[in-house]
Amino acid sequence: MLLTDCNHHEAGAYLPGKSVLSGSLPYLVIQDSETYLSRITTEDGVDWWIMKNLTGVEVDTIGGRSDWLINWADFPRVFSGEQGMLALALRYTSSAKNAYTIDYYIKTHDQTSWVDYGALPDDSTMTEHGFASATAYQSGWLIVWLDGRNTAKGGFTGLRSAEVLPDGQILNQQWVDSTVCDCCQTAIAVLANGPQVVYRDRTKEEVRDIYSSKYTNGEWSEPKVVSEDHWKINGCPVNGPQIAGYGEQSAIGWFTAANDRPEVKMMLAKRPGPQLLDSVTTLGKVRMTSMNEAGFAIVWVGLLEQVPHLNLRWFDWDGKEQRAWTIPNPNGSKAGGFPAVAYLDHDIYLAWTSPGIGADSVQLLTLPIYGAR
Repeated sequence: MLLTDCNHHEAGAYLPGKSVLSGSLPYLVIQDSETYLSRITTEDGVDWWIMKNLTGVEVDTIGGRSDWLINWADFPRVFSGEQGMLALALRYTSSAKNAYTIDYYIKTHDQTSWVDYGALPDDSTMTEHGFASATAYQSGWLIVWLDGRNTAKGGFTGLRSAEVLPDGQILNQQWVDSTVCDCCQTAIAVLANGPQVVYRDRTKEEVRDIYSSKYTNGEWSEPKVVSEDHWKINGCPVNGPQIAGYGEQSAIGWFTAANDRPEVKMMLAKRPGPQLLDSVTTLGKVRMTSMNEAGFAIVWVGLLEQVPHLNLRWFDWDGKEQRAWTIPNPNGSKAGGFPAVAYLDHDIYLAWTSPGIGADSVQLLTLPIYGAR
């Protein structure tokens, strides 16, 4: 059942510096030089998906449903675009726990409310579809997701893509890779030579390393390995890669645990070979954002004296670290989900879920990159 409420109530308010807001599973997006925070609240069995402009007071409700699939690893997210914003969420398609699709919602600049366009994948199989990511592309968006349609006949999960126009029209659905890891996050960014997707691949020998593919003239290139970590694991680690780019510059970040050695690594367009960031206490959950010409920010979850914390680093595009922050006490359990990070006007925005007894909360930090050290 779909519910709408454009003036849905929220508890808490955004304040510069540090804030605590009601809800969980935050995601940050920059649209028209404004920072928006997406998050989920639950009331009477209904999940409400709400957006807040951090420089305003109005709360925008994308929707409220009781049949969304929302969990710590795969939850609703919002993406910016030339003519508005795109939102993606998972919806159960049957009573089976492994049957769900991806719904897409659009709100253009000339619309006052979100439009629900229904399912994005073009199949009707009762299988898993999820871990979608998107980037602004031409006048609309380019979306990639993990698609389980072939598992209905004993096959493997693959990676698919589609273009979506601002009027909701879907174009050019196709496979990127027919065999990938079942439940690791995907990421996509537009670089000077076009869109590039990164994801965790899967071989017949159960090696699950990071691969990438580039989108040119409506077709994907042959996928190539980003780094030959040779992580062999008989199951999905639920720890996908990230990519950030600016012009001809790009950086890819990811978690691996090859040879039972947990590590966070990154790879830069300007530097051959992977660069090790953490090999001591990392739990992964990597997130990245471009900082335009200033470089990029990368954040991951680690342990400091057995206490979970967030490692946040700012690098320039040559791979030189500019600043580092350690944020203590975020919840490192699954319920804490993944952190969210964005950048605007010399500020890094960082958000995460803090699970609580009875109600979760969203912690939000604003970190000036040129502020006091």
